[in-house]
Amino acid sequence: MNIRANILLRVYLAFGLIVLFAFAVLLRLGDVQFIQGHKWKAMADSLSTKEFDIEAARGNIYSVDGSLLATSVPEYELRMDMLAGGIQKKEVFDTKVDSLAMKLSQFFGDKSAKEYSRFLRKARQDSARYVLIKRKVTYQDLKIIRKFPLFNIGKYTGGLMAIQQNKRILPFKDLAQRTIGYLNE
Repeated sequence: MNIRANILLRVYLAFGLIVLFAFAVLLRLGDVQFIQGHKWKAMADSLSTKEFDIEAARGNIYSVDGSLLATSVPEYELRMDMLAGGIQKKEVFDTKVDSLAMKLSQFFGDKSAKEYSRFLRKARQDSARYVLIKRKVTYQDLKIIRKFPLFNIGKYTGGLMAIQQNKRILPFKDLAQRTIGYLNE
């Protein structure tokens, strides 16, 4: 065999391997796209992300003499994750839910302990996540609530979720509100 034929054989072999590799890639692409397509689309739908706006934290505004004209204070929305790691066991939840309901009833005073207990048990039975407990809770109240039964297990394991929202306070109410700025609510 001469040198020219040897080189041509190597070129054809390399070209054949590249074509074979490209064909295998196209075959695998078709398999994933058309045969397994429904499985991957269902997985993509279940792993979707939630988009939400994060408001900027506004600073304090002072007058020339140093008095406070506007400030932002945090308010919290309290929610409970009934599927949190620390309360997944039925015994843990059942032993502490009544004492939690009693504490919430005493602290907020808007519902009876029985109503809170019934509400929390129903939410747990429905495997609900992000169950609304209370809106417009101050930071001082939040520190106390974190010591309640079930919520004191841990930050993520007790199920308590405190979603912070900043509230703009104008100590002088309408005075210089146009200069300081309005808050679109």
